Amino acid sequence: MPLNPVLAGFLNTFSNKFKLKEDTPQSELFEHFCNYICVSKHNPHAFQSMESPLVEINTGKNEFGIDGFCIMINDEVCVTYDDVSSKFEESKTSIGTSQFIFIQSKIPSSLDSGELLKFTNAVYDFFNKKLLNTSPRFVQYKSMSNILFDNAGSLRENPELLLYYCYTGDYTQNTLIQALIDGQINHLKELKLFSNISIIFVDGKDLQLSYRSFNTSISKTISFERHTYLPVVTDKISSGYLGVLPINSFLSLISDEKGELLRQVFYDNIRDYLGSTQVNDEINATLISSEKSTLFHFLNNGINIVAKKIRQVGTQFTISDFQIVNGCQSSNVIYRSRSDISDKTNKYIVLKLIETDDIDVIASIIRSSNKQNVVTNEAFEALNPFHKSIEDYFSSKASVSDVKIVYE
Repeated sequence: MPLNPVLAGFLNTFSNKFKLKEDTPQSELFEHFCNYICVSKHNPHAFQSMESPLVEINTGKNEFGIDGFCIMINDEVCVTYDDVSSKFEESKTSIGTSQFIFIQSKIPSSLDSGELLKFTNAVYDFFNKKLLNTSPRFVQYKSMSNILFDNAGSLRENPELLLYYCYTGDYTQNTLIQALIDGQINHLKELKLFSNISIIFVDGKDLQLSYRSFNTSISKTISFERHTYLPVVTDKISSGYLGVLPINSFLSLISDEKGELLRQVFYDNIRDYLGSTQVNDEINATLISSEKSTLFHFLNNGINIVAKKIRQVGTQFTISDFQIVNGCQSSNVIYRSRSDISDKTNKYIVLKLIETDDIDVIASIIRSSNKQNVVTNEAFEALNPFHKSIEDYFSSKASVSDVKIVYE
């Protein structure tokens, strides 16, 4: 079946970029293309640092129902046993996030429910049965899975399971497909291995939008009404702004057309999203609280964005080729809590925008934005009024006693 001309053009560009063999069958080329798209949704820069990611992620010709596989740990792609084991060896704390990613790719434009069932059943069998396929690559995938579960005590929560079904048509939700999805998710839940299970359709339009966004710099326009100018005293910085942005506008800034998180804007942040930690849980609690959420921009340190180009027309700001260099945790918590946050137009986050293309300045901003002295939980106990009262009591006694008692 002939491909959409735009997709065919992207496939040709993709093949040339990764120097794939000219005689690679179109179906295999499409599998590589879809694997690239789905993995890039989690880490757009993964294919810049890995030597042979397309080969390692692709399951090969004889894998029934599954065309791509990898494990994500703290937003980093793992395609070998050593990749997974090294993450646990390197981590001094528990692993924040982990995902199993399975991919199925079909060129036909129609959504085949039979192929979808093959896919979900193959994933179920991967975890539930003894290894039937003994190809070296599949054996490696199983060993990667085993070592992750062997180290389950180092995970903050069970891994997510994400199943991507790619095809060239246009996805429209209907009751039959939704019933099939619900049934297969419930079937996979019987394994009791995962914190969350999702079946995600990537249709022809999504493939085009995703490939285009991964290969062009991101540009977003926001309404930034409540801002002030930061004084610029060096020719290395073109402009700077500080203000507050409504949560709904911030969500549009960090999301794509389908509402998915733009993970590539966090590439320059020194820390990946850490998942459910005490601090992140407190951020979430504040966001969804009916009392505290209106104070969020007073309680949260805010977001620092460095952009290569900022164009201002009144209160409209077009931000191009930008990175969130500080505020990765807050951004991710806001995104994950978005459905639970009420009245997002009247909840704000502090935003600092800096326009510069100077590499050294960008590095300095990243370094200074993320440096801070460690404050232990015990230190916050001093804020309790009880301790203040004791301190005042001992101070009052100092004037009538020769012995001075200090309470710290």
